[in-house]
Amino acid sequence: MKTSNKTLALLWSALALMLLMTACQQESSIVKQTKSYIQAQDAVGVYSSSRALYLYNENEHQLSFRPAEKSCLFQTDDQRTYLEMALSDDPAEKKKLSLFISARGYSGLDKEYKVEVLSVDKENHLVRLFNQVSLTGFVMYYEW
Repeated sequence: MKTSNKTLALLWSALALMLLMTACQQESSIVKQTKSYIQAQDAVGVYSSSRALYLYNENEHQLSFRPAEKSCLFQTDDQRTYLEMALSDDPAEKKKLSLFISARGYSGLDKEYKVEVLSVDKENHLVRLFNQVSLTGFVMYYEW
């Protein structure tokens, strides 16, 4: 009887391990897909999973960059809505940074994200950032 309980426990453990490995592989696939999606974006803004949430529109917004704060801001002319993204340090590919968000008129955003720099495009003044926990991507205007 004791041997069959041990065998059963071992089988359950093996099954649990297989399920965990499958879940990790699937999550990794989702992360890779989301990173790839963000890498392909050229519009300044915020992206969740594989869809745009809040984007800069040159017909509606003003866009500015403040080098001392390492921040990008886009806002409407009447300043009723704005979104500011500020980095904790200068970006470099693969670097881990904190991204601070200040917003009015945009809901569902945290005030701080731990992000990985996916790419730095100095020619187009863009930095692509990714938070793996929330699957949130950011494309930030940045001047060097």
